[in-house]
Amino acid sequence: MRATVESGAAWLAAERSTPREVFRLEVMVDWIDDPARTDKRWILDAQLHVAIAEMSRNERLVEIVLEQKAAGARLFAPLDPEWSDPARWNGDRIVAAIGRRDGHAASEAMRDHILALRSYATSAIDLIAARGAP
Repeated sequence: MRATVESGAAWLAAERSTPREVFRLEVMVDWIDDPARTDKRWILDAQLHVAIAEMSRNERLVEIVLEQKAAGARLFAPLDPEWSDPARWNGDRIVAAIGRRDGHAASEAMRDHILALRSYATSAIDLIAARGAP
């Protein structure tokens, strides 16, 4: 469900965003990519997702993203922030597509981001379970 909801939000954000909002997303991506902020990546990523949902101008999408991010924070917060590796994290692709007003590309990049993160999280959780809970 998350991939569907957030891909739709990214598509709408591409259609409805202002240049100022896109600039805000670009700054957020720079912050997320900053090695000095490694310990804040989950929070910054959540803020990026919420900002994109808000740019969709659809209150229900914003509510769903907020609910999903709250649930995800409990699960993902203890995991290694390795997901920010460009091979996994497509934030720059998502934001660039929104800036170009390319809803299809924004939607695809968001879906790729969520599916890559889901794959990483599943592997990390399996590894933690195999080692035993700390």
